[in-house]
Amino acid sequence: MSVENKAKKMEYIIEKNIPLSKKGCCSDYPFEKMKIGDSFIVGKHSRCLSQKIANASTQFGKRKTPIWKFSVRKIDNKIRIWRTQ
Repeated sequence: MSVENKAKKMEYIIEKNIPLSKKGCCSDYPFEKMKIGDSFIVGKHSRCLSQKIANASTQFGKRKTPIWKFSVRKIDNKIRIWRTQ
């Protein structure tokens, strides 16, 4: 049986009154409190974490008018993020 056929036969349960969970990506980081030139350390460097914080900061910045910009760098094996605009 192909993947397409399995997807077509899958049944979904529709539920009511389930509260929407808090949006996760940006709420974990203090972007809203940052002024231009401010920075913070996220944690020990890993490619996955570095990409996650870069994506989160970009998405947060796009929702601001004018757009906020951030820069992510590896410093002493830790990830530091700056607000640049």
